[in-house]
Amino acid sequence: MHVPSIEQLEGFINQRIEISIYGGEEEEVPPAVEKKLYKLEHCPDQTHLRFYFDPHYFIAIPLDSRCEYTEKEWLAFDSVQGLHYKIRKV
Repeated sequence: MHVPSIEQLEGFINQRIEISIYGGEEEEVPPAVEKKLYKLEHCPDQTHLRFYFDPHYFIAIPLDSRCEYTEKEWLAFDSVQGLHYKIRKV
């Protein structure tokens, strides 16, 4: 596992994706949300990677998250908050 990078995710831009954010494995996993990924960028203080769904709305994943990715799926774990992020091409 390694930290997230924009280069890993460039193939997801302008694609329909499913996003899931959930806590520990013992917690109920909410349903995935389907969106189109508009753009990716670092936040101003360089601590998070922002996933934009339009020019204004985004989620931010800490850059110190541990990540795994394939061509179709990107997984991250924020150990500070105990959150898992799953982003998958639809």
